[in-house]
Amino acid sequence: MRFYFSLIIFCIGALTVRAQSTVSQVLSYPVSETEMMEVMAYEEFLDNHKFNSPWLREMDFRVRSNDTELGLEDYRLRFGLINPLEIMANRDYRKLLQSQQTFQRKRTINDVLLRRYEILLESYFLSKSDQHLRGYLAILEQVQDIVMTEGQDLSDLIDIQYELVKTEMEQIELRQKKEILQAALAEYGQDSMIAWDDYSIVGIAQVVLQIESLEDTERSMQLVAEFNKLEEERSILQIKKAEAFSNIGFIQAEYDSERGNAIDEHAGFQVGFNLPVFGKDRPDLQRRELELVEQEAEYEMEKQEEEQQSELAVSQIRNLNRQYEMLETRQVAFSELQGVVSRNGSNVKGYLRMAEFELFLASKSLAVEADILMKYIRYLSRYGKLSDLPYRNYLSSLPEEFELSFE
Repeated sequence: MRFYFSLIIFCIGALTVRAQSTVSQVLSYPVSETEMMEVMAYEEFLDNHKFNSPWLREMDFRVRSNDTELGLEDYRLRFGLINPLEIMANRDYRKLLQSQQTFQRKRTINDVLLRRYEILLESYFLSKSDQHLRGYLAILEQVQDIVMTEGQDLSDLIDIQYELVKTEMEQIELRQKKEILQAALAEYGQDSMIAWDDYSIVGIAQVVLQIESLEDTERSMQLVAEFNKLEEERSILQIKKAEAFSNIGFIQAEYDSERGNAIDEHAGFQVGFNLPVFGKDRPDLQRRELELVEQEAEYEMEKQEEEQQSELAVSQIRNLNRQYEMLETRQVAFSELQGVVSRNGSNVKGYLRMAEFELFLASKSLAVEADILMKYIRYLSRYGKLSDLPYRNYLSSLPEEFELSFE
């Protein structure tokens, strides 16, 4: 009995999952037109619309007759002038939109890559979980064969059957999740699961260092987006102020056929200036200024909240890292215990408990690792790091870049 069990090696995850696809292939898959639709529409609109104000506000042509006579003797062509500040405000507004255009594209690509990273991490977790269950099932089947061959206690056999059924049920559920995930991977041209066995995934220590290097250095994408909205409101307010004094006056050319005898005596001109004494738009502008003050206050509150959320995210990763290190220590200690048991042997219940505990350690360690990696990727996404050029594979432990094309 001891001889057979000494041949059992408690190393869950020995079986591998074969696949032809790679992580870089998924990340570098061309971005579809649908994914970039909003950005493309925004860019096309800016290309076709300049937001330029005309130099002249209006053009007015007038004719006048003398008393009730049918003949026309007075001709006037008036050009209403527009406030130059309005022209400059509209130009500044378009420049602002153009500067934000790059941010909109970067944010969209960042969101596209985040979804791909999430799918990849789900693939990693499911593949490793499947390996753990397969290894555990292999151990259970070996123990079952030995028990049935040597005619051991019936209760031991029932315990093994119970574990087999429970594990096979988990495996069926896992297989269903993998099928759902495969449908998501098919969007990126992958007809099989990702091969993770020989993949050098980023280490948890690397993750912690990367996260700490980003602390208090940049604003989040959401905060930048809110700041951009605030800048737009400020720019629009400047336009409204200029529009409130849009009519600064006019230049009028005249021709009166009854005035004077020479041709140059018939012609004349007028210039008028509008005096902004009453300011009928002032109440509306003040309401807009009040709204802007409220938005600025909200932005400052969001900024403080964002800082707190960032600190919380880093704290969560550090706490998970402590759990991961503890589990690693326990796995090392358990491996030493396995060596002792393999030399001295044990009974059926002892081997089952060891296999159970090994599965627990491996599964828990994998769950914590996957949680850390997911929080890591989402943290990078929060600060737009996923779409920084050159594009970098943040799941690789080695420096690895990839190209990203657009359909």
